[in-house]
Amino acid sequence: YTASFELNYSTTFNYSIASTPAQNFSITKAPLVITANNATKTYGENASIMSDAYTADMKPLFGSDLIFSTLFDCKGLVDTASVGTYAIRPTNVIGNGLDNYAITYQQGALTVAPKPITVRAIDAAKLYGEVLAGSATSFIIDARALVGTDKIDSVAIASDGLPANALVAKYPLKITNASGKRLKNRS
Repeated sequence: YTASFELNYSTTFNYSIASTPAQNFSITKAPLVITANNATKTYGENASIMSDAYTADMKPLFGSDLIFSTLFDCKGLVDTASVGTYAIRPTNVIGNGLDNYAITYQQGALTVAPKPITVRAIDAAKLYGEVLAGSATSFIIDARALVGTDKIDSVAIASDGLPANALVAKYPLKITNASGKRLKNRS
């Protein structure tokens, strides 16, 4: 912006003020940095970013200037976003008087954490002297624990009670090494 000013004076103050003709000066936009706040979610959750999830490096703004809300873009908000870190980018600031500012945007980060899942072996029985093979499909999971098309096809089952020479007793079954689709999103 360019503006002009001229010094007016009055002789009622017992001074004679010499003024130069009107002068021009420029008003430049004030710098304003909008930084998205960091956020976290668990795999399988849909998330949203509130319009006030930012920090501004200048608070309050000048005069009656005001920020109402900020819009964001982030690819990690959907429930099927894999475990990892996604950029949260402020894309637009809405408010009053914002034409007075040179706005720059700094991204934040959305961290998608693994979703816990419990896989339980199905109880089994055998006679002394028999070998019990740890069936790769003898397990139970809560179907609500899976997201989208995720699935567990098989697991490895281990127990001291599986061999033929295991003594008569109760033995825990341990599940390890699950295989299937998109299991890296699990803890």
